[in-house]
Amino acid sequence: MTVKPQVKVEVKDGNGSKLTIIMSGKFDAEKLNKIMAIIGEGQDQYAEYASQEERGTLMDMLYSAVQYFGTEWFDSKRARDILREQLNRDVPLPVVSTYLSRMKESGKLVCRGNRVHREYRLA
Repeated sequence: MTVKPQVKVEVKDGNGSKLTIIMSGKFDAEKLNKIMAIIGEGQDQYAEYASQEERGTLMDMLYSAVQYFGTEWFDSKRARDILREQLNRDVPLPVVSTYLSRMKESGKLVCRGNRVHREYRLA
């Protein structure tokens, strides 16, 4: 019986979120380094926007942006597009999705749909 090599990488943030990547089979150090670089870039982007959230700026800007939709349903991509117009820079979609979810939890938004296609509107 041959045992395949396996690598498991877990990354946790301060909010309790966890990303787990498991690789098995043939891989080399170069592939692993690429994956780690991607994870590092994502963490850097998240940290930048999380620090803005602590000051209230990005969350407030996003809430202001989604008020554009009124009672219309929208998804995280449309919210990101409106926010992009206001900030003149890209905000990663996972950050927008996280903030929309937090607004839902705080009662500012209601949502419908599943994880694949979730839509929001003002409460």
